[in-house]
Amino acid sequence: MKKILAGALTIGLLAAVLQVTGCGAKTTSGKSGDQAQGAEEGNYTVSEQAPTEEQLGVPIYPGAQLVPGSGGVTTSGGSEGDVTNVGAIYETDDGLDEVVAWYTGKLGQPFSQTVTEIRETNWMITPNAALIIVVSVIDKSDRTSISINRMTREIGQ
Repeated sequence: MKKILAGALTIGLLAAVLQVTGCGAKTTSGKSGDQAQGAEEGNYTVSEQAPTEEQLGVPIYPGAQLVPGSGGVTTSGGSEGDVTNVGAIYETDDGLDEVVAWYTGKLGQPFSQTVTEIRETNWMITPNAALIIVVSVIDKSDRTSISINRMTREIGQ
């Protein structure tokens, strides 16, 4: 069950971030209904700048390189409050075991590990109901991919 939940959260958060991000330093704002941005209600803002460690809420693996077009910040607001998604994908030539050991030292034991044809390790950090951070480390045979996604929700008054 934990593996399914972690996988679903990772995919959902990553899809939300990747749907509206690209490379560059552009910021877009507007009203809902703009199908290119996918906002269902309220206002939204998209920043396609690479997120910082502070925005991500966890450290970025030393020497890892941002995958072009994978990082950004989206904020959407509506009657239920604001939701901010921050995410990026990084890659490194270091092996999966080395990257997992580094993140385990920083974040503690992972939420789930999959060792099948695809080797993947996931951390899910939920300090409160308004914040979820998911870190996924995936073996890509010649490189290791690190996906970091943070979703925060501010409840409207």
